[in-house]
Amino acid sequence: VHYEQSKGSELDAEMMKASGTPVIRDGISWSSVEREKGVYDFSKSDEFIPLLEEYGIEPLLVVSSYNLGNDLYLDENGDRLMRSEEQIEAFSDFVLAAVKRYPQVRKWEILNEPNFLMTGEEYFNIIYTTAKKIKEYDPTVEVYAGGLAIYDNKNFINGFYVEKLYPYVDGISYHHYNHWRYADCPEYYATTDEIIDIMLREGGWKNLIITETGYST
Repeated sequence: VHYEQSKGSELDAEMMKASGTPVIRDGISWSSVEREKGVYDFSKSDEFIPLLEEYGIEPLLVVSSYNLGNDLYLDENGDRLMRSEEQIEAFSDFVLAAVKRYPQVRKWEILNEPNFLMTGEEYFNIIYTTAKKIKEYDPTVEVYAGGLAIYDNKNFINGFYVEKLYPYVDGISYHHYNHWRYADCPEYYATTDEIIDIMLREGGWKNLIITETGYST
């Protein structure tokens, strides 16, 4: 629906309720909310989150969903992709502010398809710092690593999903698009099996959720 991008309406909420949709995935963009350092403008999400609550639809919110980083926080090379300590601290502070503002939101996903833009080790620094802050504030909030694109998942997950992270995340989310095979063929599930193997190796079962999917007919 993309309420964050002003593409959703009350009619969408009505239709989702009528169809029995219990949960939708939407987002909050860091660069849209923090346009002045340390000042957060949640006016857009202040509109759609109460609307979803009114219609009994639970949001799973991805932070920095379509626009990673923030031009207020560039590293020494002019890069916005959250590699420096300052960038990561600023991002995690923004996420914590969002979690505090919306106690009714119980599921949070940290970044969208980070494996297109950074290494697993770089993502670990972001997800570990952010998830730890959330869990220290409210251990009952669910935190999901990933929003992973179906691209080099095994190497990327090996880089971030390590034992140190295990206590602070509730699972991994990923996107499973398949443009050249039917969804029920064995290859479709290969990525899922790889994620499960890594998850079990690093501490045991956690939730595994698909937050985007599709395949060609």
